[in-house]
Amino acid sequence: MIVGLAAVLISFAGGITSGLAQQQQFRPPAVPLVTHDPYFSVWSMADKLTDERTKHWTGASNGMAGMARIDGKTYRFMGQWGESASAMKQMSLQLLPTRSIYEFEAGGIRMALTFTSPLLPQDLDVMSRPATYLTWDVRSVDNQTHQVSLYFDCTSEWVVNTSNERVVWARHKVGDLTVLSFGSQRQSMLEKSGDDLRIDWGYLYLVIPPQGPSSTSILGGRAARESFTTTGALPDTDDLRMPRPARDELPVLGVAMDLGTVGTSPVSRHLILAYDDQFSVEYFNRRLRPYWRRNGMEAGDLLKAAERDYAPLSERCRAFDEELMADFLISAASTKDRLLQPLLFGKSRSRRGPPIVSAQRVIDSRRKRMFRRHAVIGAEDAKPGTREKGGDRPVRARRTDRAGRAPDARW
Repeated sequence: MIVGLAAVLISFAGGITSGLAQQQQFRPPAVPLVTHDPYFSVWSMADKLTDERTKHWTGASNGMAGMARIDGKTYRFMGQWGESASAMKQMSLQLLPTRSIYEFEAGGIRMALTFTSPLLPQDLDVMSRPATYLTWDVRSVDNQTHQVSLYFDCTSEWVVNTSNERVVWARHKVGDLTVLSFGSQRQSMLEKSGDDLRIDWGYLYLVIPPQGPSSTSILGGRAARESFTTTGALPDTDDLRMPRPARDELPVLGVAMDLGTVGTSPVSRHLILAYDDQFSVEYFNRRLRPYWRRNGMEAGDLLKAAERDYAPLSERCRAFDEELMADFLISAASTKDRLLQPLLFGKSRSRRGPPIVSAQRVIDSRRKRMFRRHAVIGAEDAKPGTREKGGDRPVRARRTDRAGRAPDARW
């Protein structure tokens, strides 16, 4: 479960130069998009999200596609599938412990796309949930209003080891959630071992909450994307030719979301990608359920819980990212590490973008909180009525950390 978190910190190290005079733009070797375990693990391995298809960590294609239709013209913001739509301009990338945040611009619109995998180590129930949130925040940047709709799909490659394996699909109603799913026909549960493998059992779910007009479809990827590119809508009929190999017209779970008229106030939409592998590991010839299932939770319960907790988890992930990055920057400042120090002045991938974190502001805030905490600890340690040697003045409690050092000694 900590694969995504560890990979983010490694990516930071990979993008940092060893001296202030040799700074470069932050460029991670890969950007985590959906990261939960070695099977449910999809990344962007290109400089821009529109440069190529998203991939499993092994390098095999686990495709996603994203398009935005602005005032009747269609643009791509994710994936490279050969469509006629031109790519939106990627303005920035912000890579944080639980979130990867892209910003794009086209047609007078600025769009932020956030991938959130809530790997919160202090909450194992949430951390073990195989659910990632995709959030769009769209606003006008030219003081005009625009008609905007969004398209997203994920391919059947996510549920097979190789693309010649046969897949099936379905649609479900879970409370007020619309759910589309893929699965392999054979369900080869825990039959293979090795490194260059993808999961070929369990089920992938695309969850669409009730948040305004939307349409969904399950059909060949090219047909779905061409339909949205030319008409802004999806066909009203699912492809019923199944089971069939994943590579046969590459079926997708697709959704189109109509945002209506967009002005300077952001308009938001979100989706959920979840995976139920049913059994996660074989231990001494015994197949074991995933941790999130330990109290009898089923796939439907997982999807309901993920949607119920969307807002609070978004806030908790934001706070966790800020705290962890603050600790990271404080470590760099206090140790004067030549590798970490340039991050204090790091930039986003865009030259015009904001710094990754406002380092000095974060450090100042953390120092104040630390000093307040140390003052309380020091006051508690001082014995009431203690006098200085040779005098009548009471001893003043000295503010120290838990190691007995004065806070000033650490800076």
